[in-house]
Amino acid sequence: MNKIALLTLLVICISIVESSAQKPKVNNSTVFIDSNGKSISKKEFRDKLKTGQYVVGDYKASGLSITEISLRGINEPEKEKLESNSPKRQYHMQAPSFITTDINGITYSTDQLKGKIVVVNFWFIKCPFCIEEMPELKRLAEKYKNDPTIVFISFAREKADKLKKYVQEKGDFGFAIIPQTEQIATQYDINSYPTTIVINQKGEFVYDFEGYPGNINGLEKAIYKLR
Repeated sequence: MNKIALLTLLVICISIVESSAQKPKVNNSTVFIDSNGKSISKKEFRDKLKTGQYVVGDYKASGLSITEISLRGINEPEKEKLESNSPKRQYHMQAPSFITTDINGITYSTDQLKGKIVVVNFWFIKCPFCIEEMPELKRLAEKYKNDPTIVFISFAREKADKLKKYVQEKGDFGFAIIPQTEQIATQYDINSYPTTIVINQKGEFVYDFEGYPGNINGLEKAIYKLR
């Protein structure tokens, strides 16, 4: 997995900025600037982040609007950052245990999931990047839906009735949906949304990605290595 892209989202997670009423927001008027000072599109900005050669640099704000946000080249200390995004999710550390029930009444526990590859996604309905990555996550879940050794679970903030309504209106994304998971998010030290984690057959963290885009390629590689 290319963790350099992760660092960009640790510096500034646009999904959190957009979901917070107290912080400046990216909007349709935001100007995106590359490392050479040239104005580029939002898509070009994201594509450059995906290369792993850039991180988000400075941004300017006026009131609650981000007026300009720039890229800068990655530096050596950033290249040497640990793969995990939290000391509580260091690779090959045991994942915290849980017993929980999804919106369809199916129970999941870490003991039950031992021996399986577990793909975990933390999200919430009003997180724009969470929703944006769902089609990619669904394609991945569909790819492995007939493989009983791989389980896809998502931990959402909202109550079950709200999540059921969302699924009825928008459809699911191939992951079991667990409601009201603030306690689990705290146990897993989740500070940025979306966050995707892979837990191996021994119950250990082996993949950790905060934010979007750039998740899917690394996620697929992590799953492939465990099969």
